[in-house]
Amino acid sequence: MGVELIEAWGSDRKVAQSARVSTLGLDNDREKIAGLVKALWRDGHYSPFESSGMTIAFDVPMFVRDQLVRHKSFSFSVKSLRYSEAAPKFFVPDPLRPLVQVGKALDYRREEGTALQRKITAAIIKSNAKQSWDSYQYMINLGICDEVARSVLPTSLFTQLWMTGSLRSWLHFLDQRDDPHAQFEIQEAAGGVRKILGENYPVTHDAWKATKGNS
Repeated sequence: MGVELIEAWGSDRKVAQSARVSTLGLDNDREKIAGLVKALWRDGHYSPFESSGMTIAFDVPMFVRDQLVRHKSFSFSVKSLRYSEAAPKFFVPDPLRPLVQVGKALDYRREEGTALQRKITAAIIKSNAKQSWDSYQYMINLGICDEVARSVLPTSLFTQLWMTGSLRSWLHFLDQRDDPHAQFEIQEAAGGVRKILGENYPVTHDAWKATKGNS
């Protein structure tokens, strides 16, 4: 999954300053911020985390995009296949990706699967992608408009989008998607977000991480 920072604004210090406005007013720039930021997130005082945020670019299959846009507190800019042609880039599962679901729909585990299952899965996905792409190109070459031709493309097709939100939104996103219960591919995307957030807001990242019980 492609995950890239476009822009980050604000800072850990700004989170602390935003919180201190309520008690100290506008002149509240203090050196010590780590304890305050950690306490804010731990105790559910989330509004100061809305003062900073990020725009992140994703290059993901359409089935992952469909999960990303379910996060309603973000703004999105998504590549349109009405106004531009698709590129022949398709998702094929990583050989290490678990393929078998065992258990009930809301209470299941993933298992690796057999070598035959991995081979057949990759072959079918590749074959479907090629057939769909050939059909798409044929329709485009006939002069059929992009918005109709795109209907033959599978959800394995990669697409691009920008996702913009506050730190509060990104941390909630990580709560939901950087989690063993989330789909394998969106966990991978969330791991990229977590890395970016940790590089740009290390104190906030550690505050969130502490509530997750992570080492």
